[in-house]
Amino acid sequence: MSCQNFTNPDDIESIEILKDADATSIYGSRGANGVILITTRQGAVGKPTLTLKAEQGIVQSSYQPVLLSNHQYVNMRLEAIQAIGAAATAANAPDLHYLDLTDYQDIPKLLIGGTGSLTNLHMSVSGGDTVVRYFVSCGLFREGTVLPGSFARKRMSSYGNIQYQTPNRRFRSDLAFSFSFMDQISPAADPMYSIKLVPMLPRLRDEAGNLVWKKGDFHFPNPLGQFYNTNSTQMKFLIGSWLLEYRLFNELTLGTNLGYQFVPVDEQQLLTVAAQDSFFSPTSERSAGINTYRSWLIEPQISWLHNKGTIIAGGLLGATFQEENNDWEIMRRMGYESDAMLDIPGKAKDSIKTEYASRYRYHGVYGRGHFSWRNRYLVNATARLDASSRFGAARPWAFFGAMGTAWVFSQEQWMQDLLPRLTHGKLRASYGSSGNDQIGDYTFLELWMSNNRLIPYGGTTVLSPVREANPWLGWEKNVKAEIALELEWKGKIFLNAAYYRNISSDQVVSIQMPDQVGPASSLLINAPAAVMNRAWEFSLQSTVKWAEFNRWTSSFNLTIPHNELYRFKGLAQTTYASTLVVGKSLSILHGYPFLGVDTATGLFIVPAGNSMGSPATWPVIMAGDSDPRWYAGWSNECQLGQFRFSVLLEARDQRAINPLYSAYATMPPGRWEASMLTNQPVEMLQRWQKKGDQTSLQRWTIATDEATNRALQYYKGSTDWITNAFFLRIRNIDVSWKLPSAWIKPYRLKDINVYVRGQNVWTFTGYRGGDPTLQSPFKLPSLRMLTIGLQVQFQ
Repeated sequence: MSCQNFTNPDDIESIEILKDADATSIYGSRGANGVILITTRQGAVGKPTLTLKAEQGIVQSSYQPVLLSNHQYVNMRLEAIQAIGAAATAANAPDLHYLDLTDYQDIPKLLIGGTGSLTNLHMSVSGGDTVVRYFVSCGLFREGTVLPGSFARKRMSSYGNIQYQTPNRRFRSDLAFSFSFMDQISPAADPMYSIKLVPMLPRLRDEAGNLVWKKGDFHFPNPLGQFYNTNSTQMKFLIGSWLLEYRLFNELTLGTNLGYQFVPVDEQQLLTVAAQDSFFSPTSERSAGINTYRSWLIEPQISWLHNKGTIIAGGLLGATFQEENNDWEIMRRMGYESDAMLDIPGKAKDSIKTEYASRYRYHGVYGRGHFSWRNRYLVNATARLDASSRFGAARPWAFFGAMGTAWVFSQEQWMQDLLPRLTHGKLRASYGSSGNDQIGDYTFLELWMSNNRLIPYGGTTVLSPVREANPWLGWEKNVKAEIALELEWKGKIFLNAAYYRNISSDQVVSIQMPDQVGPASSLLINAPAAVMNRAWEFSLQSTVKWAEFNRWTSSFNLTIPHNELYRFKGLAQTTYASTLVVGKSLSILHGYPFLGVDTATGLFIVPAGNSMGSPATWPVIMAGDSDPRWYAGWSNECQLGQFRFSVLLEARDQRAINPLYSAYATMPPGRWEASMLTNQPVEMLQRWQKKGDQTSLQRWTIATDEATNRALQYYKGSTDWITNAFFLRIRNIDVSWKLPSAWIKPYRLKDINVYVRGQNVWTFTGYRGGDPTLQSPFKLPSLRMLTIGLQVQFQ
């Protein structure tokens, strides 16, 4: 369980990402996919410093879909009905017959158009001397929501560390702890699935505040009902770590790293009668879940370091002992006739209790050596032997290793003569392997589940096998190679360029079993395949300073990634043969060639000779993939005296699901269904209307004849289901003012800083399917935040 969700950002000093084999190999399977190093704040030598911080802000949805208005929706329905030569009646258009066409509800604004509040309070105390340093903090955070109702996320956090070092520097202790409590109430389902309800709904509440579910005799879905179904989560998070080191001799040190996590979670879900139309005699249900997660880590180490003259050499031997325990208990009670009975277990008509427990153990031994000569030539080597409880008895152990080398050519005399302004230049390379065991527990064992389709035996539900055992299930392997160049000119310009290639093999996948094998339907194996991810990465940073307190720093980074199926032995004989291609991306997309709309009929074009044929005869082509072509970030920070301004931009060239495709796939424009009452995006106005029209959108019609259905079927499987989703986003803007020292010194203040911050400020994109980072019109968009804050330091 990641601590990132619970760590207060104000307690973080820095974040570093490690990806190459040499840097991540020491972490074993925990670093198979990279390592995020979060360094928390620590005490500094000096007088005690008290820091107070307060922020207040608002949150809003960064995107709201634009749908058809009342008038446009009515015209769409009438046009679709007239397309078959019919008139609108109560039978084919009850939405137009029973609803008042002058009623209007702005559904997107109603569901996600609200403004939530944000409050963040933080206090810390730090100080110390050369022997003892300390840092203690606590914080309160509350974030409201853009949804209707009193939903919110609250967090209380505390953190502290104390560092001790003997005057002779032989013994060192670093003890840290963190405790957080999170309380969150949210809807039980994503409200975005109701975003496309028709606009001419009547008042959704009566004068008494109760939900309205019908207009006359016409029943309609009330989008506010879903907010009466809630999830309530209370989570505590305790983490502790203790680093101990003792230097036996000048070159030999003993140490150990101890870690512990305890995370109890209490969840409640209420599905209420109030959230449903009483016409259908609904009942309510209550589910309660308790999850307790515990983990501990012990890493003893012995290290050696020799530093004499031009040679620096060292080594490290260590072991890892890690265990995770996860216990679940879920009680589901159903059939309550009234919401007032939800707190009375005996009033439930039925109940189901589920218990689950898992134990994960990970052990490893490792060694690392490094050598440096004249600070110019560096070599590192790491080796690990790891064992995991997540693999079969035949393959729990695996050996991994890595090597890295670097040449600091800026230390060469000839380079200093050639480029005297170059202060740092390094060429580095690494190669190695690591193992991944981040899969489910017990997946190598045989799995049996209850089967309600079989006749009970003696009144007892029958169990049947669904997965075969595989004692040969083993480690996934990741082989990494990287080469990089680092340059620095006089502390003003920094340039990094890197190329990496990672090949992952032996992925754990599930395969379907033939009936001849037996009743078990699946088996987990290490696939005879390899996946390659490679990329070019560039970063450039420059700093211009023209006065003591005036400077401008600009940083730019660019990544050009590539993903492909590197090899797959026997691919043609597997169920993946229709979706994967060696040498192509794993996200490769297949489809029928999109041919547009017939200018004569207004239907999607189906290839000649196939309009009435089987879909098996339609041609299929590769339409590309959904991988990003590139992504980049550009940050700028300008300081003018006591004022500071910074802005962060991000851009991504990618492809995503065409939102217009989603409309045709769920409810073709013009059609109606009582349970959906679906509106359409305004882009649908560009549909075909008369002979000769050239457009990519089929006409509005309620026809269900074979030609229309074939056209829709062909389109749903066509290459038009993916579209360009490039975006440029102003991710962060920060404006701050630091009060002059002369103003605050008489009050024994060290620093006062006033600031305004914006997050997800604006997104420029041609994509009309919602937030382009989420790539779905049915997911809650990223929130736009605006906060004003004050930070005061006393010393």
